[in-house]
Amino acid sequence: MKLIIKDSFYLTLSKGIRTISLLILTMLASRYLTLDENGDFRKLNLLLTLSLLIIPWGIPITVSYYYKNLSKKSKDELFSNSLFLSFIQCAVFSLIVGLIFLNVHFLQNKLDVYTIILFIVQLIITVTFAFIENFFVSSNNSKSLSIVNIIVYSIQTILVTICLITTQSLVVLISVTSIIEIFKNFILIGIFTKKYRPKMKLNRKLMHEQFIYSFPIGINSVIQTVNIYIDGLFVALLFTSSDYAIYSAGSMQIPLISIITVTLSTVALPEMSKIYHDNGNIKTMVEIWANITIVGAIIIFPVFWALLFFHKGYIEIVFSEKFFDSIPIFLIYLLKLPLSCTTFSNILLVLGKQKSIVVNSSIAITVNTILSYILLNIIGIEGAAISSLIMHVLIIILQLKQTSKYTNIGIRKLLPYKELLVILFYPGCIFLLLFIGSSILVGDSENIISFLIFSLLGIIITFLIYYKRGFIRKGLFRKKQLS
Repeated sequence: MKLIIKDSFYLTLSKGIRTISLLILTMLASRYLTLDENGDFRKLNLLLTLSLLIIPWGIPITVSYYYKNLSKKSKDELFSNSLFLSFIQCAVFSLIVGLIFLNVHFLQNKLDVYTIILFIVQLIITVTFAFIENFFVSSNNSKSLSIVNIIVYSIQTILVTICLITTQSLVVLISVTSIIEIFKNFILIGIFTKKYRPKMKLNRKLMHEQFIYSFPIGINSVIQTVNIYIDGLFVALLFTSSDYAIYSAGSMQIPLISIITVTLSTVALPEMSKIYHDNGNIKTMVEIWANITIVGAIIIFPVFWALLFFHKGYIEIVFSEKFFDSIPIFLIYLLKLPLSCTTFSNILLVLGKQKSIVVNSSIAITVNTILSYILLNIIGIEGAAISSLIMHVLIIILQLKQTSKYTNIGIRKLLPYKELLVILFYPGCIFLLLFIGSSILVGDSENIISFLIFSLLGIIITFLIYYKRGFIRKGLFRKKQLS
Protein backbone atom coordinates (compact mmCIF):
# COMPACT_ATOMS: atom_id res chain seq x y z
CA MET A 1 0.00 0.00 0.00
CA LYS A 2 2.89 2.37 0.77
CA LEU A 3 4.27 1.70 -2.71
CA ILE A 4 0.96 2.77 -4.24
CA ILE A 5 1.04 6.06 -2.34
CA LYS A 6 4.71 6.65 -3.21
CA ASP A 7 4.22 6.03 -6.94
CA SER A 8 1.00 8.03 -6.86
CA PHE A 9 2.93 10.95 -5.37
CA TYR A 10 5.52 10.89 -8.16
CA LEU A 11 2.89 10.57 -10.88
CA THR A 12 0.71 13.24 -9.34
CA LEU A 13 3.70 15.57 -9.08
CA SER A 14 4.73 15.11 -12.73
CA LYS A 15 1.19 15.29 -14.05
CA GLY A 16 0.67 18.27 -11.81
CA ILE A 17 3.55 20.07 -13.52
CA ARG A 18 2.06 19.16 -16.91
CA THR A 19 -1.35 20.40 -15.81
CA ILE A 20 0.15 23.66 -14.55
CA SER A 21 1.92 24.06 -17.90
CA LEU A 22 -1.35 23.49 -19.76
CA LEU A 23 -3.13 25.84 -17.38
CA ILE A 24 -0.64 28.63 -18.10
CA LEU A 25 -0.99 27.87 -21.81
CA THR A 26 -4.78 28.12 -21.50
CA MET A 27 -4.58 31.38 -19.57
CA LEU A 28 -2.25 32.93 -22.15
CA ALA A 29 -4.17 31.64 -25.16
CA SER A 30 -7.42 32.96 -23.69
CA ARG A 31 -5.92 36.41 -23.48
CA TYR A 32 -3.64 36.63 -26.54
CA LEU A 33 -5.68 34.70 -29.13
CA THR A 34 -9.14 35.47 -30.49
CA LEU A 35 -12.14 33.32 -29.58
CA ASP A 36 -11.98 31.66 -33.01
CA GLU A 37 -8.29 30.86 -32.57
CA ASN A 38 -8.95 29.55 -29.07
CA GLY A 39 -11.67 27.34 -30.47
CA ASP A 40 -9.42 25.97 -33.22
CA PHE A 41 -6.59 25.21 -30.79
CA ARG A 42 -9.03 23.43 -28.48
CA LYS A 43 -10.36 21.44 -31.45
CA LEU A 44 -6.86 20.21 -32.20
CA ASN A 45 -6.42 19.23 -28.55
CA LEU A 46 -9.76 17.42 -28.75
CA LEU A 47 -8.50 15.50 -31.77
CA LEU A 48 -5.28 14.56 -29.98
CA THR A 49 -7.15 13.51 -26.84
CA LEU A 50 -9.57 11.34 -28.80
CA SER A 51 -6.68 9.70 -30.62
CA LEU A 52 -4.81 8.96 -27.38
CA LEU A 53 -7.89 7.40 -25.80
CA ILE A 54 -9.15 5.42 -28.80
CA ILE A 55 -6.34 4.40 -31.13
CA PRO A 56 -4.02 2.49 -28.71
CA TRP A 57 -6.94 0.05 -28.35
CA GLY A 58 -6.16 -1.02 -24.79
CA ILE A 59 -2.46 -1.84 -25.31
CA PRO A 60 -1.27 0.41 -22.41
CA ILE A 61 -3.68 -1.34 -20.03
CA THR A 62 -2.36 -4.77 -21.05
CA VAL A 63 1.09 -3.61 -19.94
CA SER A 64 -0.23 -2.77 -16.46
CA TYR A 65 -2.18 -6.03 -16.37
CA TYR A 66 0.61 -8.43 -17.40
CA TYR A 67 3.89 -6.80 -16.36
CA LYS A 68 4.23 -7.85 -12.70
CA ASN A 69 3.24 -11.43 -13.44
CA LEU A 70 5.90 -12.02 -16.12
CA SER A 71 9.56 -13.11 -16.13
CA LYS A 72 12.33 -10.83 -17.44
CA LYS A 73 12.25 -12.57 -20.82
CA SER A 74 8.49 -12.27 -21.07
CA LYS A 75 8.67 -8.60 -20.06
CA ASP A 76 11.01 -8.00 -22.97
CA GLU A 77 8.54 -9.72 -25.25
CA LEU A 78 5.73 -7.66 -23.74
CA PHE A 79 7.62 -4.49 -24.65
CA SER A 80 8.29 -5.71 -28.21
CA ASN A 81 4.70 -6.82 -28.69
CA SER A 82 3.34 -3.53 -27.38
CA LEU A 83 5.61 -1.51 -29.65
CA PHE A 84 4.68 -3.61 -32.67
CA LEU A 85 0.93 -3.56 -32.03
CA SER A 86 0.98 0.14 -31.18
CA PHE A 87 2.90 1.03 -34.31
CA ILE A 88 0.54 -0.91 -36.57
CA GLN A 89 -2.60 0.43 -34.93
CA CYS A 90 -1.52 3.92 -34.02
CA ALA A 91 0.52 5.04 -37.03
CA VAL A 92 -2.12 4.05 -39.57
CA PHE A 93 -5.18 5.25 -37.70
CA SER A 94 -3.56 8.42 -36.41
CA LEU A 95 -2.68 9.40 -39.96
CA ILE A 96 -6.19 8.67 -41.18
CA VAL A 97 -7.86 10.55 -38.32
CA GLY A 98 -5.49 13.49 -38.69
CA LEU A 99 -6.02 13.83 -42.43
CA ILE A 100 -9.79 13.53 -42.19
CA PHE A 101 -10.24 16.12 -39.44
CA LEU A 102 -7.83 18.61 -40.93
CA ASN A 103 -9.45 18.55 -44.35
CA VAL A 104 -13.19 18.87 -43.72
CA HIS A 105 -13.28 22.50 -42.57
CA PHE A 106 -12.83 21.37 -38.99
CA LEU A 107 -10.89 24.57 -38.31
CA GLN A 108 -11.94 28.13 -39.08
CA ASN A 109 -8.38 29.46 -39.29
CA LYS A 110 -6.29 28.12 -42.17
CA LEU A 111 -3.00 26.48 -41.19
CA ASP A 112 0.02 26.13 -43.46
CA VAL A 113 0.97 22.66 -44.66
CA TYR A 114 4.09 22.50 -42.44
CA THR A 115 2.07 23.11 -39.28
CA ILE A 116 -0.43 20.43 -40.29
CA ILE A 117 2.35 17.92 -41.00
CA LEU A 118 4.05 18.70 -37.68
CA PHE A 119 0.81 18.21 -35.79
CA ILE A 120 0.15 14.87 -37.51
CA VAL A 121 3.70 13.69 -36.72
CA GLN A 122 3.13 14.62 -33.09
CA LEU A 123 -0.16 12.75 -33.10
CA ILE A 124 1.41 9.59 -34.58
CA ILE A 125 4.42 9.52 -32.24
CA THR A 126 2.48 10.40 -29.10
CA VAL A 127 -0.19 7.79 -29.71
CA THR A 128 2.25 5.09 -30.85
CA PHE A 129 4.30 5.40 -27.65
CA ALA A 130 1.29 5.84 -25.36
CA PHE A 131 2.13 2.54 -23.63
CA ILE A 132 5.61 3.58 -22.44
CA GLU A 133 4.39 5.38 -19.30
CA ASN A 134 2.67 2.15 -18.20
CA PHE A 135 6.05 0.39 -18.36
CA PHE A 136 7.60 3.06 -16.13
CA VAL A 137 4.77 2.74 -13.59
CA SER A 138 4.58 -1.07 -13.65
CA SER A 139 8.36 -1.38 -13.21
CA ASN A 140 8.22 0.88 -10.11
CA ASN A 141 10.14 3.58 -11.95
CA SER A 142 7.62 6.38 -11.61
CA LYS A 143 10.33 8.69 -10.28
CA SER A 144 12.24 8.75 -13.60
CA LEU A 145 9.03 9.33 -15.50
CA SER A 146 8.18 12.20 -13.18
CA ILE A 147 11.58 13.86 -13.57
CA VAL A 148 11.32 13.81 -17.36
CA ASN A 149 7.81 15.25 -17.29
CA ILE A 150 8.76 17.97 -14.83
CA ILE A 151 11.75 19.10 -16.92
CA VAL A 152 9.98 18.91 -20.29
CA TYR A 153 6.83 20.71 -19.21
CA SER A 154 8.75 23.36 -17.32
CA ILE A 155 10.57 24.10 -20.57
CA GLN A 156 7.25 24.09 -22.41
CA THR A 157 5.81 26.64 -20.00
CA ILE A 158 8.72 29.03 -20.57
CA LEU A 159 8.73 28.67 -24.35
CA VAL A 160 4.96 28.94 -24.76
CA THR A 161 4.86 32.03 -22.55
CA ILE A 162 7.55 33.77 -24.58
CA CYS A 163 6.04 32.77 -27.93
CA LEU A 164 2.46 33.77 -27.14
CA ILE A 165 3.40 37.12 -25.62
CA THR A 166 5.74 38.04 -28.49
CA THR A 167 3.90 36.58 -31.51
CA GLN A 168 0.26 36.06 -30.48
CA SER A 169 0.24 33.40 -33.22
CA LEU A 170 -1.85 30.23 -33.32
CA VAL A 171 0.61 28.62 -35.76
CA VAL A 172 3.58 29.26 -33.45
CA LEU A 173 1.65 27.87 -30.47
CA ILE A 174 0.80 24.65 -32.31
CA SER A 175 4.35 24.25 -33.58
CA VAL A 176 5.99 24.72 -30.17
CA THR A 177 3.67 22.33 -28.32
CA SER A 178 4.00 19.68 -31.06
CA ILE A 179 7.81 19.75 -31.05
CA ILE A 180 7.96 19.47 -27.26
CA GLU A 181 5.62 16.45 -27.18
CA ILE A 182 7.68 14.68 -29.85
CA PHE A 183 10.86 15.44 -27.92
CA LYS A 184 9.42 14.09 -24.66
CA ASN A 185 8.37 10.76 -26.13
CA PHE A 186 11.80 10.07 -27.60
CA ILE A 187 13.43 10.87 -24.25
CA LEU A 188 11.17 8.39 -22.41
CA ILE A 189 11.86 5.64 -24.93
CA GLY A 190 15.59 6.30 -24.68
CA ILE A 191 15.65 6.19 -20.87
CA PHE A 192 13.58 3.01 -20.63
CA THR A 193 15.50 1.07 -23.27
CA LYS A 194 18.87 2.14 -21.82
CA LYS A 195 17.96 1.09 -18.28
CA TYR A 196 16.13 -2.17 -18.97
CA ARG A 197 17.65 -3.05 -22.37
CA PRO A 198 14.62 -4.99 -23.56
CA LYS A 199 15.43 -7.49 -26.30
CA MET A 200 13.31 -6.90 -29.36
CA LYS A 201 11.68 -10.29 -29.72
CA LEU A 202 8.03 -10.90 -30.51
CA ASN A 203 6.05 -13.58 -28.74
CA ARG A 204 3.07 -14.61 -30.83
CA LYS A 205 1.32 -16.41 -28.01
CA LEU A 206 1.66 -13.46 -25.64
CA MET A 207 0.72 -11.09 -28.45
CA HIS A 208 -2.43 -13.12 -29.05
CA GLU A 209 -3.24 -12.93 -25.33
CA GLN A 210 -2.61 -9.19 -25.35
CA PHE A 211 -4.85 -8.73 -28.34
CA ILE A 212 -7.62 -10.87 -26.85
CA TYR A 213 -7.40 -8.97 -23.57
CA SER A 214 -7.15 -5.57 -25.22
CA PHE A 215 -9.85 -6.08 -27.86
CA PRO A 216 -12.86 -5.56 -25.57
CA ILE A 217 -10.91 -2.82 -23.77
CA GLY A 218 -10.35 -1.16 -27.15
CA ILE A 219 -14.01 -1.35 -27.99
CA ASN A 220 -14.81 -0.02 -24.56
CA SER A 221 -12.28 2.79 -25.00
CA VAL A 222 -14.06 3.86 -28.15
CA ILE A 223 -17.43 3.72 -26.45
CA GLN A 224 -16.30 5.43 -23.26
CA THR A 225 -14.42 8.11 -25.17
CA VAL A 226 -17.41 8.84 -27.37
CA ASN A 227 -19.52 8.90 -24.21
CA ILE A 228 -17.24 11.47 -22.60
CA TYR A 229 -16.62 13.64 -25.67
CA ILE A 230 -19.75 13.21 -27.78
CA ASP A 231 -21.15 16.48 -26.44
CA GLY A 232 -17.95 18.34 -27.32
CA LEU A 233 -17.83 16.68 -30.74
CA PHE A 234 -21.37 17.78 -31.51
CA VAL A 235 -20.55 21.35 -30.50
CA ALA A 236 -17.24 21.32 -32.42
CA LEU A 237 -18.89 20.04 -35.61
CA LEU A 238 -22.23 21.89 -35.47
CA PHE A 239 -21.23 25.26 -33.97
CA THR A 240 -18.61 27.90 -34.68
CA SER A 241 -15.10 27.85 -33.25
CA SER A 242 -16.07 30.74 -30.96
CA ASP A 243 -18.98 28.69 -29.60
CA TYR A 244 -16.68 25.74 -29.09
CA ALA A 245 -14.17 27.95 -27.27
CA ILE A 246 -16.90 28.94 -24.80
CA TYR A 247 -18.14 25.37 -24.42
CA SER A 248 -14.69 23.82 -23.98
CA ALA A 249 -13.79 26.43 -21.36
CA GLY A 250 -16.82 25.42 -19.32
CA SER A 251 -16.22 21.70 -19.81
CA MET A 252 -12.45 21.75 -19.25
CA GLN A 253 -11.34 19.42 -16.49
CA ILE A 254 -10.26 21.11 -13.28
CA PRO A 255 -6.47 21.58 -13.30
CA LEU A 256 -4.52 19.19 -11.04
CA ILE A 257 -7.70 17.71 -9.56
CA SER A 258 -8.54 15.85 -12.77
CA ILE A 259 -5.35 13.77 -12.49
CA ILE A 260 -5.98 12.48 -8.95
CA THR A 261 -8.33 9.65 -9.87
CA VAL A 262 -6.37 8.61 -12.95
CA THR A 263 -3.09 8.53 -11.04
CA LEU A 264 -4.44 6.50 -8.12
CA SER A 265 -6.21 4.06 -10.42
CA THR A 266 -3.19 3.65 -12.71
CA VAL A 267 -0.91 2.79 -9.80
CA ALA A 268 -3.44 0.61 -7.98
CA LEU A 269 -4.48 -1.51 -10.99
CA PRO A 270 -1.26 -3.62 -11.13
CA GLU A 271 -1.47 -4.24 -7.36
CA MET A 272 -5.14 -5.19 -7.55
CA SER A 273 -4.38 -7.51 -10.46
CA LYS A 274 -1.49 -9.19 -8.60
CA ILE A 275 -3.50 -9.74 -5.40
CA TYR A 276 -6.41 -11.24 -7.30
CA HIS A 277 -4.32 -13.52 -9.52
CA ASP A 278 -1.98 -14.66 -6.72
CA ASN A 279 -4.66 -15.87 -4.32
CA GLY A 280 -8.05 -14.90 -5.73
CA ASN A 281 -8.64 -12.54 -2.81
CA ILE A 282 -11.52 -10.42 -4.05
CA LYS A 283 -12.19 -8.71 -0.72
CA THR A 284 -8.63 -7.40 -0.39
CA MET A 285 -8.72 -6.17 -3.98
CA VAL A 286 -12.01 -4.35 -3.35
CA GLU A 287 -10.56 -2.93 -0.15
CA ILE A 288 -7.70 -1.33 -2.10
CA TRP A 289 -10.25 0.16 -4.49
CA ALA A 290 -12.33 1.52 -1.60
CA ASN A 291 -9.27 3.01 0.06
CA ILE A 292 -8.07 4.88 -3.03
CA THR A 293 -11.62 6.19 -3.39
CA ILE A 294 -11.38 7.74 0.09
CA VAL A 295 -8.05 9.31 -0.81
CA GLY A 296 -9.56 10.76 -3.97
CA ALA A 297 -12.60 12.06 -2.09
CA ILE A 298 -10.49 13.80 0.57
CA ILE A 299 -8.84 15.84 -2.17
CA ILE A 300 -11.71 16.29 -4.62
CA PHE A 301 -14.71 17.09 -2.41
CA PRO A 302 -13.38 20.34 -0.88
CA VAL A 303 -12.37 21.57 -4.33
CA PHE A 304 -15.89 20.87 -5.59
CA TRP A 305 -17.45 23.14 -2.99
CA ALA A 306 -14.84 25.86 -3.51
CA LEU A 307 -15.55 25.97 -7.25
CA LEU A 308 -19.31 25.77 -6.75
CA PHE A 309 -19.41 28.87 -4.54
CA PHE A 310 -16.55 30.87 -6.07
CA HIS A 311 -16.78 29.87 -9.75
CA LYS A 312 -16.69 33.42 -11.13
CA GLY A 313 -13.23 34.04 -9.70
CA TYR A 314 -11.98 30.74 -11.11
CA ILE A 315 -13.30 31.48 -14.62
CA GLU A 316 -11.84 34.99 -14.54
CA ILE A 317 -8.40 33.77 -13.45
CA VAL A 318 -8.14 30.94 -15.95
CA PHE A 319 -9.97 32.31 -18.98
CA SER A 320 -10.62 36.04 -18.37
CA GLU A 321 -13.96 37.86 -18.26
CA LYS A 322 -14.68 37.27 -21.95
CA PHE A 323 -15.40 33.61 -21.05
CA PHE A 324 -18.13 34.35 -18.47
CA ASP A 325 -20.65 32.92 -20.94
CA SER A 326 -19.18 29.50 -20.15
CA ILE A 327 -20.32 29.63 -16.49
CA PRO A 328 -23.62 27.71 -16.98
CA ILE A 329 -21.73 24.92 -18.75
CA PHE A 330 -19.05 24.95 -16.07
CA LEU A 331 -21.59 24.53 -13.26
CA ILE A 332 -23.29 21.62 -15.01
CA TYR A 333 -19.98 19.86 -15.54
CA LEU A 334 -18.93 20.61 -11.97
CA LEU A 335 -21.70 18.32 -10.69
CA LYS A 336 -19.72 15.40 -12.13
CA LEU A 337 -16.67 16.16 -9.98
CA PRO A 338 -17.76 14.40 -6.74
CA LEU A 339 -18.56 11.31 -8.83
CA SER A 340 -14.99 11.28 -10.13
CA CYS A 341 -13.30 10.27 -6.88
CA THR A 342 -12.62 6.78 -8.28
CA THR A 343 -12.56 4.71 -11.47
CA PHE A 344 -15.62 2.49 -11.27
CA SER A 345 -14.45 0.02 -13.93
CA ASN A 346 -11.19 -1.05 -12.25
CA ILE A 347 -12.56 -4.13 -10.47
CA LEU A 348 -14.36 -5.33 -13.58
CA LEU A 349 -11.09 -5.02 -15.52
CA VAL A 350 -9.19 -7.11 -12.97
CA LEU A 351 -11.93 -9.76 -12.98
CA GLY A 352 -11.73 -9.95 -16.76
CA LYS A 353 -15.29 -8.68 -17.22
CA GLN A 354 -14.51 -6.30 -20.04
CA LYS A 355 -17.62 -7.38 -21.91
CA SER A 356 -19.78 -6.08 -19.07
CA ILE A 357 -18.03 -2.73 -19.30
CA VAL A 358 -18.71 -2.67 -23.03
CA VAL A 359 -22.40 -3.44 -22.53
CA ASN A 360 -22.76 -0.76 -19.84
CA SER A 361 -20.94 1.79 -21.97
CA SER A 362 -23.01 0.90 -25.03
CA ILE A 363 -26.20 1.63 -23.14
CA ALA A 364 -24.79 4.93 -21.92
CA ILE A 365 -23.53 6.02 -25.34
CA THR A 366 -26.93 5.36 -26.89
CA VAL A 367 -28.62 7.52 -24.28
CA ASN A 368 -25.92 10.19 -24.50
CA THR A 369 -25.92 10.46 -28.29
CA ILE A 370 -29.69 10.76 -28.54
CA LEU A 371 -29.94 13.18 -25.61
CA SER A 372 -27.04 15.34 -26.84
CA TYR A 373 -28.59 15.79 -30.26
CA ILE A 374 -32.08 16.49 -28.89
CA LEU A 375 -31.00 18.86 -26.11
CA LEU A 376 -28.56 20.72 -28.37
CA ASN A 377 -31.42 21.57 -30.69
CA ILE A 378 -33.82 22.45 -27.87
CA ILE A 379 -31.61 24.21 -25.30
CA GLY A 380 -28.39 25.00 -27.15
CA ILE A 381 -24.85 24.13 -26.09
CA GLU A 382 -25.94 23.83 -22.42
CA GLY A 383 -28.03 20.83 -23.52
CA ALA A 384 -24.89 18.91 -24.46
CA ALA A 385 -23.50 19.44 -20.96
CA ILE A 386 -26.73 18.21 -19.35
CA SER A 387 -26.65 15.08 -21.50
CA SER A 388 -23.06 14.42 -20.46
CA LEU A 389 -24.01 14.65 -16.78
CA ILE A 390 -26.92 12.22 -17.19
CA MET A 391 -24.67 9.75 -19.03
CA HIS A 392 -22.02 9.95 -16.30
CA VAL A 393 -24.51 9.06 -13.58
CA LEU A 394 -26.05 6.27 -15.65
CA ILE A 395 -22.77 4.50 -16.37
CA ILE A 396 -21.69 4.64 -12.72
CA ILE A 397 -24.94 2.98 -11.66
CA LEU A 398 -24.54 0.25 -14.26
CA GLN A 399 -20.90 -0.43 -13.35
CA LEU A 400 -21.65 -0.61 -9.62
CA LYS A 401 -24.40 -3.16 -10.25
CA GLN A 402 -22.10 -5.30 -12.39
CA THR A 403 -19.27 -5.06 -9.84
CA SER A 404 -21.62 -6.15 -7.06
CA LYS A 405 -22.83 -9.06 -9.17
CA TYR A 406 -19.38 -10.50 -9.96
CA THR A 407 -17.83 -9.94 -6.53
CA ASN A 408 -20.87 -11.11 -4.55
CA ILE A 409 -20.48 -8.00 -2.43
CA GLY A 410 -23.51 -5.80 -1.90
CA ILE A 411 -23.44 -2.35 -3.46
CA ARG A 412 -23.62 -0.76 -0.02
CA LYS A 413 -20.47 -2.63 1.02
CA LEU A 414 -18.42 -1.93 -2.09
CA LEU A 415 -17.62 1.60 -1.02
CA PRO A 416 -17.73 3.34 2.39
CA TYR A 417 -20.70 5.49 1.42
CA LYS A 418 -21.36 6.90 4.89
CA GLU A 419 -17.74 7.95 5.21
CA LEU A 420 -17.83 9.54 1.74
CA LEU A 421 -20.98 11.49 2.60
CA VAL A 422 -19.34 12.84 5.77
CA ILE A 423 -16.26 13.81 3.76
CA LEU A 424 -18.60 15.66 1.36
CA PHE A 425 -20.73 17.27 4.11
CA TYR A 426 -18.02 19.05 6.11
CA PRO A 427 -16.58 21.23 3.33
CA GLY A 428 -20.10 21.96 2.08
CA CYS A 429 -21.01 23.62 5.38
CA ILE A 430 -17.66 25.40 5.63
CA PHE A 431 -17.80 26.90 2.14
CA LEU A 432 -21.42 27.96 2.53
CA LEU A 433 -20.46 30.03 5.57
CA LEU A 434 -17.39 31.42 3.79
CA PHE A 435 -19.49 32.36 0.76
CA ILE A 436 -21.91 34.30 2.96
CA GLY A 437 -18.96 35.99 4.65
CA SER A 438 -17.31 36.92 1.35
CA SER A 439 -20.58 38.37 0.03
CA ILE A 440 -20.74 40.65 3.06
CA LEU A 441 -17.06 41.60 3.24
CA VAL A 442 -16.00 41.67 -0.43
CA GLY A 443 -19.16 41.63 -2.55
CA ASP A 444 -19.42 40.68 -6.22
CA SER A 445 -16.86 43.13 -7.57
CA GLU A 446 -13.72 41.24 -6.55
CA ASN A 447 -14.27 37.70 -7.87
CA ILE A 448 -10.60 36.77 -8.00
CA ILE A 449 -9.86 37.96 -4.46
CA SER A 450 -12.86 36.06 -3.10
CA PHE A 451 -11.83 32.90 -4.93
CA LEU A 452 -8.20 32.97 -3.85
CA ILE A 453 -8.66 33.95 -0.20
CA PHE A 454 -11.83 32.13 0.77
CA SER A 455 -11.17 28.97 -1.25
CA LEU A 456 -7.74 28.57 0.34
CA LEU A 457 -9.15 29.28 3.79
CA GLY A 458 -11.96 26.77 3.28
CA ILE A 459 -9.62 24.03 2.11
CA ILE A 460 -7.28 24.59 5.07
CA ILE A 461 -10.18 24.41 7.56
CA THR A 462 -11.57 21.31 5.83
CA PHE A 463 -8.28 19.44 6.01
CA LEU A 464 -7.88 20.34 9.67
CA ILE A 465 -11.30 18.84 10.34
CA TYR A 466 -10.46 15.78 8.22
CA TYR A 467 -7.31 15.31 10.27
CA LYS A 468 -9.14 15.81 13.56
CA ARG A 469 -11.80 13.28 12.61
CA GLY A 470 -9.20 10.71 11.54
CA PHE A 471 -9.87 10.69 7.80
CA ILE A 472 -6.24 11.57 7.20
CA ARG A 473 -3.93 9.06 8.80
CA LYS A 474 -0.38 7.89 8.21
CA GLY A 475 -0.41 6.40 4.76
CA LEU A 476 -3.73 8.18 3.97
CA PHE A 477 -5.64 4.93 4.31
CA ARG A 478 -8.31 3.73 6.67
CA LYS A 479 -8.95 0.05 7.14
CA LYS A 480 -12.29 -0.99 5.69
CA GLN A 481 -13.96 -4.25 6.63
CA LEU A 482 -16.11 -5.90 3.98
CA SER A 483 -17.50 -8.70 6.08
